[in-house]
Amino acid sequence: MTNKERTDYAKSFANTNRKFGKNHFPSVKRSLDRVVSSLIGTIKRKGARQALVDLRTKLWNDDLYKPIEKIYKSVGVYWADKTYKLIRREVAQKGIGRNEEWTQFIMDELEKTLLQYAVVKTSETLRNHLILVLQSAISKELTVDEIVQLFQKSGFTAMQAERIIRTEVGRAANTGVKAAAESFNYEMIKEWIAFRDTRTRGFRREQPKDHYHMDGQVVDFYDNFVDPRSGENIEYPLAPGGSPGMVINCRCSYIVVPKRDSRGRLIGR
Repeated sequence: MTNKERTDYAKSFANTNRKFGKNHFPSVKRSLDRVVSSLIGTIKRKGARQALVDLRTKLWNDDLYKPIEKIYKSVGVYWADKTYKLIRREVAQKGIGRNEEWTQFIMDELEKTLLQYAVVKTSETLRNHLILVLQSAISKELTVDEIVQLFQKSGFTAMQAERIIRTEVGRAANTGVKAAAESFNYEMIKEWIAFRDTRTRGFRREQPKDHYHMDGQVVDFYDNFVDPRSGENIEYPLAPGGSPGMVINCRCSYIVVPKRDSRGRLIGR
C-alpha cells in the first residue's frame, strides 16, 4: 500500500470502530457499574478488610462476558466480512459466498480470543485496580461511608469502560481480519497500518514502544510483526499475548492480501 492508502485505511478503520464504540459503551459501563455496586454492598455488609479478601479471589467474568461477547460478534464479524470480500476480489474467486460453515469458523476464531484473553485479562485489570483503591483507603483509615463515596464519585467505571471499548473494539476488528484470511487456501502477507499522529506510540523518542515506524511493515501471514524500538514480536495489532504497553488503547490495524510468486501467480497452501 502507498502512504496515502494506509492513511485512508487507518482513518476509515478508526471512524468505523468509533461508531461501534459509541454503541457498545453503555452496556460495558452498566456491567462495570454492577461490579462496583456489588463491591460496595460487600463493604457495607462485611467491612473493607473482608471485602479486600473477597476481591483478591474473585473475577467478574460473568459480568463482563456478555457485553464483550457482543463487541466481538458485531465488530469482529463486520471486519471479517470486509476482509473476506477484499481477498475474494483479489483472487477472483466466485461461488464461495458466506455460508453457515464460514460463519461458524469466524465465530470460533473470535471466541478463542474472547475466552483466552479479552474477558479474563479485562477482569484481572479491573480487579487489580479496585484492590489498589481499596488498599489505599484502608491504609488511610477511611470509614466505610468514606470508602463508599470514594467508589461512587471516582468516575472509575466510565474511564474503565472507555479503555475497554478502545482496546476490545480494535482487538475484535483485527481478530476478524485474521479469521477471514485463514478461511482461504492461499499464502498471505500482512501489512501493519498505524494511525499516525502525535499520540501514536513511537512519535516521541522516549516512548518504549514504536508503532509510528511500524507503519508499512510487511511480513508473511504466519510471521510476527516486530517493534523496531523494543524488539517485541506481535502477531497483529492488539493480538492476544501482547504486552500492556503494546496493546492497551492501540489504534493500529493491518491488512492481509494473497501472496504471489515472481510471475504474479497466487501461491496455494
